[in-house]
Amino acid sequence: MPKEFARESVWDDIENLLGGIKIELVAEASGNTPEHGANGVETILQRNPSTQLIWASNAGTIAGGAVAAQRAKSTAKVYGIDMSQQLAEMLLDPNSNLMAVSDQQPYRVGY
Repeated sequence: MPKEFARESVWDDIENLLGGIKIELVAEASGNTPEHGANGVETILQRNPSTQLIWASNAGTIAGGAVAAQRAKSTAKVYGIDMSQQLAEMLLDPNSNLMAVSDQQPYRVGY
């Protein structure tokens, strides 16, 4: 299945799980460091200030994205995969935009 179709199917599945709430993908950015995450989220929030949710796939991008959202005084909530000590501390901060992080176990999933 081509990547575009697989991605579209995932969004459809997520919308179904959310009871039909519509999700609009407004932008994508890639990165794996806090700097890349911050830069990507800053750009997204400048272009789409009404962004409500940010999802990131690694600890660096989550941390940078959450800091950028807070710095921009955005109400966007940040979620992601790949726990770290820094992210655990951010989750405890009531002023942080970071809402939830799940951890991954690469060796248990076949790394």
